[in-house]
Amino acid sequence: MIDDLFQNEADENTIFRDVIFLALIAFVAMLIIVIPFLADPNEKDDEETVAPGNLMAEIIWDNNLNDDLDLWIIGPGELGPVGYSNKSGLVWNLLRDDTGTTADLSNMNYENSYSRGLAEGWYRFNVHWYNSPSGVSEIKVNMVISIKKKPTETTKQLMSREVILTRDNKEVTVFYFYLDENFDIEKTTVSFDYECLKCGGGIPADM
Repeated sequence: MIDDLFQNEADENTIFRDVIFLALIAFVAMLIIVIPFLADPNEKDDEETVAPGNLMAEIIWDNNLNDDLDLWIIGPGELGPVGYSNKSGLVWNLLRDDTGTTADLSNMNYENSYSRGLAEGWYRFNVHWYNSPSGVSEIKVNMVISIKKKPTETTKQLMSREVILTRDNKEVTVFYFYLDENFDIEKTTVSFDYECLKCGGGIPADM
């Protein structure tokens, strides 16, 4: 009878080992199936940092202000300026029209536009203080121009400039320049001379 007890214990140990072994095999098999579907975190980051378009313009202003600022752009191939009242041109698109903090869950005052392709020619980038419910006397705005010449390239910042708008309904030209045949800015052409874009102008005679 004592021998039977030892035998039963031995059988129980064997069963326990078999269960553990089968569970381990199942776990390994599951890993083999799942691993190919696991995303590479680095690859995901690369995808998330890919910006749309080729030439990009961004404006950023005080996140605490409920003031509405507008980005206006004109470039080669466009029939008229692209901005809040004309969000989609032949080449340019206004991707984000920010009207201030009202109904804005992003907690960020930010607008951006991008071009679909690149062309040699003149480009003008304006910012317009559309509405001022906050009642402030001036607003600092930072504009950044970036470029991506080929789909495989990363986005490169070309220029950045801060301007101060001193009254409601004020519009200024932040950048005006010529992009050459290699899609580089001709530095001697860079100017800040103002031409109105919100009123539908700003197109050079040779465009």
